[in-house]
Amino acid sequence: MIGVMVSNVFAEISYPTIDYRLKELPTFCIVDPENFSTSERRTYTTLAERAVAEWDRALQYSGVEFRENWKMHSKIISSGDNQNDCTITVYFHETVGTEKTPNAIGWFNSNYDPPRILTATENLTDDRIRNILLHEIGHSFGLGHYVTDDPERNRDWITGLKPSPSIMVEISISNTELQYIEDIDVQKIILIYGTKGFLSFSPELHELPLPPTTNPSPPIYPIFPFDNIQIENDVILKKYELTFSKITGQIKESEFAKGHPVIITIEKSDGVYDVHKIIPTKSGYFELPLLFDKNSPTGYYSVTASYLGHVDTSMEFSFLVDFMDNVSKIKESKTTTGFSLMANSIDESNAEIIISGKVFNIIPENIPITVTVMSPMDSLIAIDQINVANDGSFETTMSTAGNLWKYDGTYTIKANYGDIDNDTDIELVDNSVIMPCGSSRVLIHDTCMPYDITSGDVISATINNDDNSIILNIDADDDGVLVISPSTSIQKGIFMVLIDGEQVIDDGGFYSATISGNTVIVGFPGGTEQIEIVGTYVIPEFGTIAAMILAVAIISIVAISAKSRLSIVPRY
Repeated sequence: MIGVMVSNVFAEISYPTIDYRLKELPTFCIVDPENFSTSERRTYTTLAERAVAEWDRALQYSGVEFRENWKMHSKIISSGDNQNDCTITVYFHETVGTEKTPNAIGWFNSNYDPPRILTATENLTDDRIRNILLHEIGHSFGLGHYVTDDPERNRDWITGLKPSPSIMVEISISNTELQYIEDIDVQKIILIYGTKGFLSFSPELHELPLPPTTNPSPPIYPIFPFDNIQIENDVILKKYELTFSKITGQIKESEFAKGHPVIITIEKSDGVYDVHKIIPTKSGYFELPLLFDKNSPTGYYSVTASYLGHVDTSMEFSFLVDFMDNVSKIKESKTTTGFSLMANSIDESNAEIIISGKVFNIIPENIPITVTVMSPMDSLIAIDQINVANDGSFETTMSTAGNLWKYDGTYTIKANYGDIDNDTDIELVDNSVIMPCGSSRVLIHDTCMPYDITSGDVISATINNDDNSIILNIDADDDGVLVISPSTSIQKGIFMVLIDGEQVIDDGGFYSATISGNTVIVGFPGGTEQIEIVGTYVIPEFGTIAAMILAVAIISIVAISAKSRLSIVPRY
């Protein structure tokens, strides 16, 4: 083992900050939950108002020197109201869990504009909802989770067996005890924002002078300490063997400080948290070995890491733990969540791009897709919000003309929908689009088609017009699963799948093919070279116009040859 896990004889407390900061005196807009009864609506909005007021009192009476810099307000709005003057919005839903985090009962998501707090209500008492609101408001101030690498203490705090030392201890369904804002929480916020309070990070007010102070303190700017963090693969459990895996990562050279540990928090699929303290190597590399057996909880595990008191939320990720027999079913369920994303040129000039996709599970309340474009110089050059149609589809166009698109190279298109992200790339040369296909995408005809595969990669794809099929050439070292949904403009009526020329049937086993509309899920053996998807229609390899031009050209050559009696023979 290269990284070293440190014994918890002397348990370490970790209370990091996340990479979000308020930039103004906050107004919390509580969205009236119109889908609930009148009494429930009144109860939930009142709980939210009181939670904001509780935080306001805690900061106002903490001994801060300039109380006016720590004020916060709340107001109740309807779902259709303008939110331009809202700093944070607060929503209530019966459940807020996702496929990867089914036990979640509260969220803070800064990817929305404005950022959003989501609070669950189903089977939760008013005290529990109050706890969730206080906790998620803490996240909106920039507070991370308060944890220790002592598993017994963590368990006691999270389950409520012992009083929580912080309102930012991980929340769980099992904890029904009333929690409170503690002095350590207030002091952490004061430490984050410094003397100027919530105005510290305001671009307009940052340079305003303050009255003289005997103890001025600067704010703590967020840092992004990691170059990368990942796990080797999803974890496949075995009935009679242990399964090993590991999380690896690299600390940025500019942020590395010798001797300081990385704190990794893993939330298992059953809602239990494991916290690990790891000392990185001299180069900033670290790894955490993991061991699983047949009794390990199955489902998605979520990973968060912090270093020097800072969490980079962009490095958070999830991985799957399950038995091989269930993988294809889980992969199938993944095709009904998230959203697809594609970018293509609109016309022959390639001076405009069309960004489109489809949401598989629409979020209520008309949440738009937020699209941003990053240039090869890693600067933001475009941003747009796209409404999602009733069938889940979305589409917008962007011109590649102008100075913002002047650099040749790769432009990254990022899209966010709720707590789900996706991205794709386009290549520009002289303001014209050259379409490559990025990771987990394959070029079929003139479209980069997304796919999902385990234990292999799709190298290329060809169209077989004779059999109305798409042939995928793959490199598979081990047994795996392929999930792909060809666009109906390219292929329709899928009814058969072949693996290396042999038809595959859906017999419930691993090496089978499941066809649902235009979504195909194939379990393939290691060593597979080709997967052929057969339908009733496939787009011609040459477009209609191209075929007509080719036909006219051939006819012209024949006519000219006949008229002039040309003889095409080799000359020596």
